[in-house]
Amino acid sequence: MSAFTPTELRTLGLAVGLLALATGARLLLAPGASEFAWRPTATARPSTSIEAALRAVVDTLARTEEAGRPLAPGEQIDVNRADAVQLQRLPGVGPARAAAIIHERGAGGPFGSAADLERVAGVGPAMVERWRDVVSFGGAVPRPPSSSRPERIDLNRAHPKELEQITGIGPELAREIVEARARRGRFRSVEDLLQVPGIGPKTLEKVREQAFVR
Repeated sequence: MSAFTPTELRTLGLAVGLLALATGARLLLAPGASEFAWRPTATARPSTSIEAALRAVVDTLARTEEAGRPLAPGEQIDVNRADAVQLQRLPGVGPARAAAIIHERGAGGPFGSAADLERVAGVGPAMVERWRDVVSFGGAVPRPPSSSRPERIDLNRAHPKELEQITGIGPELAREIVEARARRGRFRSVEDLLQVPGIGPKTLEKVREQAFVR
């Protein structure tokens, strides 16, 4: 019975293969006898990229192993700071979904809670429930204390569902605002909303008292 785990055996096999590849390359590139003969002008032997290629292969294998490493008990992934490889350690997350998470946090701002992850294309309540205990939210902007006055929305950080809380802004306009922000960059003033398709002076007046830019 083997004393190695399947992962260790796979890694060992890859290491042996890489060693064989390196040995073959050295033999192939080794100088022949004629190359030791004296020549009037010496020229430097062209360098080979075999070592760089091997390092790239090893790095790729290491990242693949990292993406497939199960979460330890109590371990959490910070969805606001994790890279694509770290995000793939979450249940049900592959390269495409990791890229979608990174895209959404860039376009809509940091995630503040597990429910916010439903902003990601293709992610629904069932998937969010699987992640609830294994995700954290470093870098999220804390909400100010509630008061009798309605909370104003930062147009440069709000995600679509927050924007829908503004009078006159529905789901379609909220998406338009986020897309305009991604295309044009940060809004410099609330009046910049006039550049968003579907927002005119009347809508702007409704928004003005409920939103701000920072």
